[in-house]
Amino acid sequence: MQTQKTKEDRRHFTVVDVKGVSSSEDHLGGEYKNIHPVDAAKKAGSRIYAAISKFRGKRPLRVTIKETTPGSKGKTYTYEVTRSPANKQVERAGTQIIFKHVISAKSLN
Repeated sequence: MQTQKTKEDRRHFTVVDVKGVSSSEDHLGGEYKNIHPVDAAKKAGSRIYAAISKFRGKRPLRVTIKETTPGSKGKTYTYEVTRSPANKQVERAGTQIIFKHVISAKSLN
């Protein structure tokens, strides 16, 4: 039987390096809380793509994140994060939500 993950199971990550943008220093830091590092990298990539609206198409980013959970060894993870256009419609609580992009991440470790 699988146990359900809770808020206490979330780990903390921060962005330590970004390749693929001209001003990568602007996107370092931040705290992303997720159970898996790939989800934290996707959140970071989504925030970077939103901050730099001039990106069009599938220009990839190389995002390196470091685990900052108290008691962790501080392992780093590197992912290639891409944004692809997708007009996906979802209904939640009676409200129609349209997702314009899909963020995907591929491990480079």
